[in-house]
Amino acid sequence: MKLLDLAKAQKILDQLLELTTDAQTIKARQLIIRGLLEEMYKELTRDAQVSANGLFARMQYYHDLVNIPAELSKQANLLRIYGNKVAHDGEIVPSMANFLTACHVMHDLLAWYQEELELDALASFLTEHNATLFADRPQAKRHDLTCVVHSWRLTKTDERVTGIEIQALDENGVQIYIKLRDRPENGEGSQWSLLGRCMWQWATLNCINVSESSGAPNQYIDNHSTMIVLEPDYLMDVTSIAECISQNEMHPQLAILSRLISEGASQSMVQGIAVNNIFDDLMEDPQADYDELFRRSMDRAPIPMVALGIDAAKEIHSCIKSEHFPRLKAMAQLASKDEMMLEPSYISPRYGLQGRLDLLYKRGDKYCIVELKSGSAPKFQPWSQHQAQVVGYNMLIRNSYPKGKLGTSSILYSRLPQKSLLHVSNTKNQERTLIMCRNRILGLWKQLAEDPAVFFTWLKTYDGSGLPQFSRAKLNKVQTLLGSLSPMEYEWYLEQIRLAVRETWYAKIGSLGSIGESSYGYNALWQLSREEKERRYRIIQSMKLQSAATNILRFSRPDKTLISNFREGDVVIAYREDLPVWGQEIIRAELIRLEDDHLELRARGVLNINLDTIESHTWALEHDLLETMLFGPLASITGFLTATPQKRHKLMGILEPEFDTVTHSSTDDIDATIAQIDSAKDYCVVQGPPGTGKTSGLLTRYIKKLYHETEQTVLVLSFTNRAVDEICLNLHKHDIPFIRTGRSQNIEEQLLENLIRGKRFFDIDSILRSNRIWVATVQSCNSWIQDLMSLKEEIGTLIIDEASQIIEPAILGILAKAQRCILIGDQNQLPPIISQDKADYSFTSDQLNDLCYSSYNRSMMERLYLKCKMQNWQQGHYMLQKHYRMHEDIASLINHYYQDSLHSALPRQNEPLSLPEASCQLDGRIIWIDTPKGSTAFYDDHHCQLILKLIKTFEALGELQNHNTDLGIVAPFRAMIQALRNTLGKEYENITIDTVERFQGSERKVIILTLPLRESGELRNLEAVSDDGSVDRKLNVALSRAMDRIIIMGNAALCSASPHYAFLIDKIHSAHKMIPSNHFIDDGR
Repeated sequence: MKLLDLAKAQKILDQLLELTTDAQTIKARQLIIRGLLEEMYKELTRDAQVSANGLFARMQYYHDLVNIPAELSKQANLLRIYGNKVAHDGEIVPSMANFLTACHVMHDLLAWYQEELELDALASFLTEHNATLFADRPQAKRHDLTCVVHSWRLTKTDERVTGIEIQALDENGVQIYIKLRDRPENGEGSQWSLLGRCMWQWATLNCINVSESSGAPNQYIDNHSTMIVLEPDYLMDVTSIAECISQNEMHPQLAILSRLISEGASQSMVQGIAVNNIFDDLMEDPQADYDELFRRSMDRAPIPMVALGIDAAKEIHSCIKSEHFPRLKAMAQLASKDEMMLEPSYISPRYGLQGRLDLLYKRGDKYCIVELKSGSAPKFQPWSQHQAQVVGYNMLIRNSYPKGKLGTSSILYSRLPQKSLLHVSNTKNQERTLIMCRNRILGLWKQLAEDPAVFFTWLKTYDGSGLPQFSRAKLNKVQTLLGSLSPMEYEWYLEQIRLAVRETWYAKIGSLGSIGESSYGYNALWQLSREEKERRYRIIQSMKLQSAATNILRFSRPDKTLISNFREGDVVIAYREDLPVWGQEIIRAELIRLEDDHLELRARGVLNINLDTIESHTWALEHDLLETMLFGPLASITGFLTATPQKRHKLMGILEPEFDTVTHSSTDDIDATIAQIDSAKDYCVVQGPPGTGKTSGLLTRYIKKLYHETEQTVLVLSFTNRAVDEICLNLHKHDIPFIRTGRSQNIEEQLLENLIRGKRFFDIDSILRSNRIWVATVQSCNSWIQDLMSLKEEIGTLIIDEASQIIEPAILGILAKAQRCILIGDQNQLPPIISQDKADYSFTSDQLNDLCYSSYNRSMMERLYLKCKMQNWQQGHYMLQKHYRMHEDIASLINHYYQDSLHSALPRQNEPLSLPEASCQLDGRIIWIDTPKGSTAFYDDHHCQLILKLIKTFEALGELQNHNTDLGIVAPFRAMIQALRNTLGKEYENITIDTVERFQGSERKVIILTLPLRESGELRNLEAVSDDGSVDRKLNVALSRAMDRIIIMGNAALCSASPHYAFLIDKIHSAHKMIPSNHFIDDGR
């Protein structure tokens, strides 16, 4: 058959043949084969529009689809199972015979999927070494199993549904049957027929504690301990599930509803946050003064407190002091005697759960849980949703520690004057209810990611029966907003929701819909072996914990040459290496310092760790995923519906934006643009090509104009903290007062937390109300914009810098709050980064299809720019044309991306290159150093040595005076950055080495662009081509960072497979300079 693309099959075969002579360990080679098997099935299922997560589900789907021979299917599954054991079982030591068997199975799969492939060389190797296939595995008796769903049917008695029968394929590819009988007397969690509402074909099930049917092979039934977990790799927060359980009834729709609505802080919410903050601080110092603790809490989140007003603030202060503080202090004094952790996190791929506890402390050899609740207190027993939350935490703890290590689990109702610590015990029925509710929530998310109309058609007429009052209020708000939409707007809303939910799915487990697109999302944390993570540079291993001061943790890094893709500011997790990541408490943190020999983390809540018990252990560091960033766009999309229909239609591109008459006649590029955007009543889009001064010139001057000539409140946003800091530094230079929210490494005086620290309420109120310029990241702004609207009558102007890097749904809710907005960026530079590969809008409305929506990662700035050009709304878009950075020779490399309309503004941009008398090979502004193909993925030692020699040559020529400003190195991969850091060492630590994504907005006199490639297929990692194919955005950014010189190194033949690089190479070859790398190395100058 010819099911596998011949070129792809040949590539897999070539890598297999390389492994037969490879000097790597057998384990390393076995893990590479594991990756090749996954690569094969990704390719085979690339166009399949079904949902199957992971290699297991993909294989079963495809074997069923093409009717692969049973023996070959069995061998493929045995290879997958063995590969997983090698990856995760440290006691497995693969032998040469195992390796030969793996090669044999791969040979047979390649032969069946691509009959034209020439396999003689591999076949001869297998024959020569007497390779054999896997022997049959004896079927052991089992109570836990993982399977993928093939089909199911509801069972009935006298037309009454009594359960569900599931036909599935187990891990060996064997067909099995699972019969689950409804037991309504045990609660909704035991109504197994509910699974029929949320399952889908090829979904993965984790079946826990099922019984084998006597006398019926491969058939299983439920028992009193059974649990079924749908798609267990999708971790769901225990809290979000528990909030959907009321009086032991499930309301899974609440999980969706809570994500759709973002509201300003209520008094009870602000009080609850303050209680938690005070409790955390008391755990560090049980004798701390109450007023100081309250002030410290307000410093952390002043905007919500001030928005409520002085009377509410006084009530909160008094209530906490009289009703909560005595219990909080007593608990702190009790628990502080023991080893304890604040906000430890746990994950469980077994149950599909994750959670973060308020307090974990160790009493003797047992772990005790305390969950703090500051709301209304129950009379006799915990509220059902609170009890469900602790039940979920107990499951996580039980999954993480040896049997018998779970001590007491309690809820501290800090408002209860007597017996405020209520004990919670688990029952199997409660656990099943929690997991079934999780499954139903997941089914709703799946539905929203594929066809949200089903859910919202139901939601629009749902009466809210059984819901708490505050949930009914949210429901009514959503229903009112949806009811106000036209059919066209309603279709727009559904499609925005669909793609936003798909994005969360991809980020969590890697794929949805086209199952060949991706393999792993966050689930790589436990699905990939440490060796595979190291090969992908996504882990730092063998760290030693040196110190733990409250929440600042310092780790040593023994292997200074280890290559990784981490950088300061990353959100990370740290965990002990001697335990599985799901078998311990994990530390969630921010990476605040990264050096060759050590790193530092700012952890969430860690304190009072017993260093004596853990100093002998080694630790690993991996990337984390923030739920708030994932789900934030959903509330933003719904928030957009609160704008007037006219405003919505203008921002969608249905109506033309309005402008006042422009009277300014300046010939200055920036002044003319300011006049243009100042006349905008609705919006204006400004394209600022590289070096045109859109931030330092245009944005700063316009904010200054608004500050001095109007009374408006101005909100200034950008995508990254780095860009926000640059805006702030420019405002500071021009003496424009502002407040910066969030975290910053460069801004201190104007940072909100520093401005208000130690001040009284009235002073804080005055600071916030009088401030007119607010500067923040989009993410930070979305967290407080609702409360800011309580302090301000309106936001006069919203200015978004880097707007071309922000997905549209992330800013829609903010746009609804502003009178007018200015979008500044450059759609020819970097686009928004998303997880999903195929993210196209699928509108049926011709009107929507004419609004320039294409894919989820097209920014609003690009879309409106295109729409204005298409409709000839000339005032709606503007492009700066004078650039101040690049020499004209360098600008000529990218000017065709801007219709050759860029013009240099300064004399130096046309001056000839000044060279020393002693000539050398570096006598051109633009040089391509042609290098051999690389031998490793994502970095190239040859490039590292070339760059070291380039730097030393520039130093000898006197062109490298200041490491910070004279030279920058753009590398496409974080691993290459780390390799360069290792090569250049301390001597050149101040030279900026970064990816093109992080370099955007920066400039250097000389830029070195390194392109480490092994094959032309890796070019896709270097490119970011626009939808119409006319611009390679990454290449545009990389080239335009250079002021005086650009030196590119890479294999010209490989790079020429890209039309954009081919054009660049032709231009350099004809008008500039190309040098073979061996000539440069041998030159000696």
